[in-house]
Amino acid sequence: MIAAALIQAINSLVAIASAGTIVDSAMARNRGTSTLDSHQLSQATAVAKGFVVGLFVTILIISLIVWALMIWFNLKGRNWARITATVLGGLGIISTLTSMGQTASNGLTVVLGVILLLVEIAILVLLWMKPTSAFYKAVSAQRAARNIFAQIADLHMRRP
Repeated sequence: MIAAALIQAINSLVAIASAGTIVDSAMARNRGTSTLDSHQLSQATAVAKGFVVGLFVTILIISLIVWALMIWFNLKGRNWARITATVLGGLGIISTLTSMGQTASNGLTVVLGVILLLVEIAILVLLWMKPTSAFYKAVSAQRAARNIFAQIADLHMRRP
């Protein structure tokens, strides 16, 4: 999961670096249909570039937080985190496949996308292998045992 988070972060940084190109190409496609004069168009372009960069940075921060939480709770053996990571991994695979098919992708983003796709598939396979399932069951059993002992201790503390 750490490798996938790093690859996704690098891919996001590449997207942030190319945000200006993305906005410029969108503006160029609409240049003939715009009713704005050249000064207004340059202002709109600058605002759009700032917005796209801000959006990409926000997405990067949120995705890194989600990755960190998934790593933390999966290492702690939380089964809900494994299920959540599976759903997010499936969505990540779909997103990666979709973004690689876009014409705006450059060579680096395609290479990173393929590597990310392979890592995401590996994560999903590893999350559901028998040894991993045994780990989650063992941790869950330990947590249940601790809860029982805590309840028993709590009952003894309440006795007069």
